[in-house]
Amino acid sequence: MSRGQLLGYILIMAVNLECPSLTRLYLKGEVMNKKLLAFATSMMLVFGGSLLVKAQSGTTDNWQNVPNQGRCQSSIRPPSYFCSIPTDDGSLLSIYVTLQPDGSFTNGQISKGAEYCYNGQCAPSFSTNNWSGSNLSGTFSGVTPQGVAFSGSATEVLGQVKYCAGKYGCHLATGIVSGSGVVIFQ
Repeated sequence: MSRGQLLGYILIMAVNLECPSLTRLYLKGEVMNKKLLAFATSMMLVFGGSLLVKAQSGTTDNWQNVPNQGRCQSSIRPPSYFCSIPTDDGSLLSIYVTLQPDGSFTNGQISKGAEYCYNGQCAPSFSTNNWSGSNLSGTFSGVTPQGVAFSGSATEVLGQVKYCAGKYGCHLATGIVSGSGVVIFQ
């Protein structure tokens, strides 16, 4: 793994774990370059090893977000959002979008990978940068690293999420309060 790949992997993991000091080191308070995000997410899926699952043709994966658990990176400001959301199947959904004034978006990044596997069974993984729609609801398509084509849709709802940090107490911040999606591997 090259130094660039390793840094990309560390960056995506830091964002997913909501580690502001580490992500600030790489982001320096500016909006993340979408190409870096796509690269980092792809590296996470490709080099995730045991977390990467080969989707079989004809597989349909439906998910629901764990309510009020979607964390959005605080260093990225509206109208852009970079959020990580745990799902009911033990996966982690990551999104990056920039909303237009009318609520529409194009070329949004959406990725889903197994964070936990149950009894050796992991949810299928995917990553694409063509999620588009309106008000965080839209469609996407792509091809997995194993060459399996997929298409799907996802709906995410922004709201106030309670963040707690031990002795520092709790506060409300913008996050994903609910959502769901489906992906079909052809």
